[in-house]
Amino acid sequence: MTIGQSTHLLEQLQDDILDVVFSYLPLNKSNYHCELFRQDKLVLVTDIKNTEYEQGITKYELLATNYLMCNFALKDVGQFIRNLFPKYHQFAIEIDDCSKIIPFLIGSNTYTFLPANMAKPYVSEEKIRIIPLLDLQTPRINSYIVCNNAKKNLWLPMFTAAEQQ
Repeated sequence: MTIGQSTHLLEQLQDDILDVVFSYLPLNKSNYHCELFRQDKLVLVTDIKNTEYEQGITKYELLATNYLMCNFALKDVGQFIRNLFPKYHQFAIEIDDCSKIIPFLIGSNTYTFLPANMAKPYVSEEKIRIIPLLDLQTPRINSYIVCNNAKKNLWLPMFTAAEQQ
């Protein structure tokens, strides 16, 4: 199993290094099968001890926070976050991998958007909390299962059965 950024994983798939990839980016090429695997929602989170905006936050208030940018290479999602802030906005931190931003979030009065499924264990452990959004809707995060058409019958039944359980 290899964990990495979607673009790198898709390159390895096309170089025949990997057999199947779960990616936040679709691969639309004739030799490859790509289908929606799962959807997630984007949530705004902060450290559990940060009590500001417990009742919710507006887009205007978000602009005044110490926001940590996770640069989602997820087309609509990344563009959604970028468009919330002024052009050329300088973030305190900008990281290309969501999981790497969590240590900077915990123990500080900072904020970031994360996929809900990624945030869930930290919320359960009471390390972070989700802040309700009062005047904006976040886009859905799509993840895809991608494999070579020639190997489709090997991989898809396995993951379809696992999803149904």
